[in-house]
Amino acid sequence: MSVNLSYEDEQRRLQEENFRGFRDLELSKLSEEEEIIAHRELEKFDEVEREIQALNGEDKRNVEAYEWEINDTNKEISTIDKELTDIEKQISQLLIEQKTQANDLKQQTDALAKLTSQIERLQKELQLLRQQQHDLNIEHDKLQSYHKQYIIFQV
Repeated sequence: MSVNLSYEDEQRRLQEENFRGFRDLELSKLSEEEEIIAHRELEKFDEVEREIQALNGEDKRNVEAYEWEINDTNKEISTIDKELTDIEKQISQLLIEQKTQANDLKQQTDALAKLTSQIERLQKELQLLRQQQHDLNIEHDKLQSYHKQYIIFQV
């Protein structure tokens, strides 16, 4: 078994070496500045690739667990975003209702103030009319009294 691994490892090493040689050949076709930039980018790529290859089974399981956790968290965030949007819509509707009710209340308050003013004015007029009626009743009683005296006096 160890012979197979050595053979497979050697084969993989040779493939990587051939690939790097081919890559270097292709890079040599670029200008010097482009080649330098490409080498830097490829070095970064190779480093990332080595890090990925270095992940063992435990790391892969951890990564998968984190990915599941991230997916679950994203679902929760999505749900909460939807709830937040729904709440914002409700708040918007309630604000519209509140403004409508405030306008209705103002109109009703204004109408009540107007009616109260009219009632006060009518009460003053009624009081004045009652006073006039009272004065007329007194005058009527006086005239009746004079009339009775006149009739008695003539008899």
